[in-house]
Amino acid sequence: MNKLTSWLGGLLALQLVLAAGLFWGDGAGQSEAIGQPLLGFEQAQIDKVVIGAGEEEVTLQRQDGQWRLPGQSDLPVDSGKLQPLLEQLHGLQSGWPVATSASSHQRFEVSEDTHQRRIRLFRDGQLVVDLYLGTSPGFKKVHGRRAADTEVYALPLNSFDFPTSADNWLDKTLQATGADEVTERPATDEAGEGEGKS
Repeated sequence: MNKLTSWLGGLLALQLVLAAGLFWGDGAGQSEAIGQPLLGFEQAQIDKVVIGAGEEEVTLQRQDGQWRLPGQSDLPVDSGKLQPLLEQLHGLQSGWPVATSASSHQRFEVSEDTHQRRIRLFRDGQLVVDLYLGTSPGFKKVHGRRAADTEVYALPLNSFDFPTSADNWLDKTLQATGADEVTERPATDEAGEGEGKS
């Protein structure tokens, strides 16, 4: 009897050790995923950004070191607005997902058919980031999902910071400078002509 009790006790202890090993092993694997870069791209190598919402879409492309709007006569983009957003995307880290099933994508509006924003980043014509943004769980937070994954995360972003209208991306400072120069030149020419005539 004592031998049987000892044997059962040893078996129970072995089961507990195995269960603990599986638990900690699984937890360690998940912990390794936490805090890792979510999108994993090199910011300096990105040369095209496409932002869409429904049928609206805007393309921003870097040409000779300057971000421009190819669909708007290559007008300059406000890099002071774009660069911080690229930094935000680059700095996103993986956390605990709020959902892991494909059936949740419609609910959080991060599906291919239903989303509030789709952000695609390219390098040399190759797609390197494809991100859907959907509903907001709180202030300055938005549900997001990488197109190739099922996990949905609560990300520290704001969908409204990624407008789909080209007008919202124009560098209005350069436009204003150009307008002033155009306005001033005729006045100078007229003054010169006036002096020549007198």
